[in-house]
Amino acid sequence: MTFNNEHRIIDLLVQKSNGYVVVDYKTTIEKSHTHNKQVQNYVMDIKDIVKSDNVMGFVVYLSKDEVELVLV
Repeated sequence: MTFNNEHRIIDLLVQKSNGYVVVDYKTTIEKSHTHNKQVQNYVMDIKDIVKSDNVMGFVVYLSKDEVELVLV
């Protein structure tokens, strides 16, 4: 999507009965604060688009041995 003249690609956007969930998948070995910032930006964009504060964001780190969800 393009929002505020910036190109953004959300991996998964789920519409629930009471709001939205933004998910971004990462397969990198290292975790980075930039991943959280990226999802924070997505959450703010969706809040602005849908005119609701009920939007949550997660970074999902995928590796061979585990899956870790990080609430943003």
